[in-house]
Amino acid sequence: MARETITGVAMLCEDGRVWALPRPCRHHHVFSLAAFMQKPVDPCEQGFMTSAGRFVSREDAMAIVRANNGPWTTSDTGRRELYSEDVW
Repeated sequence: MARETITGVAMLCEDGRVWALPRPCRHHHVFSLAAFMQKPVDPCEQGFMTSAGRFVSREDAMAIVRANNGPWTTSDTGRRELYSEDVW
């Protein structure tokens, strides 16, 4: 069975909406898209989408990437949270 991987950035809004964009987008791209569409995304939790189609927090995303042994574009400095710069 294939392991779950990180496929893109995402934001989970207080009202339950999830905004997501595929790699190599960054979280600021989601903010820009929402602003363009005149749909505020604050307050929200920044996180990631997975190959299973689920939203995960930055901490859960880091655990997924570590379980898959990377890939890393920056060194794993022992941080608890994943940033898109770490993986693409």
